[in-house]
Amino acid sequence: MGLGHAELFRLLPRAIGDRAWRVHRDLITITAQGQQLSIKLLPEGRRNLGALKLPVTDRAGVFFPRVHVRTGR
Repeated sequence: MGLGHAELFRLLPRAIGDRAWRVHRDLITITAQGQQLSIKLLPEGRRNLGALKLPVTDRAGVFFPRVHVRTGR
């Protein structure tokens, strides 16, 4: 089924649980265990299935910040 922006933001708190999150325009940032996950949303569109027209939320991508790993040297 389709998922519009309003429905996405309504369901998001249940999906991410107790993790911290924020929205700035079209970017959702979720923080958990010191790491961040960012999801950039595209403008809401419509999917046409015959006479049925459903909202659709596409994402441009999911971005993870670089993780620096220290060696034991």
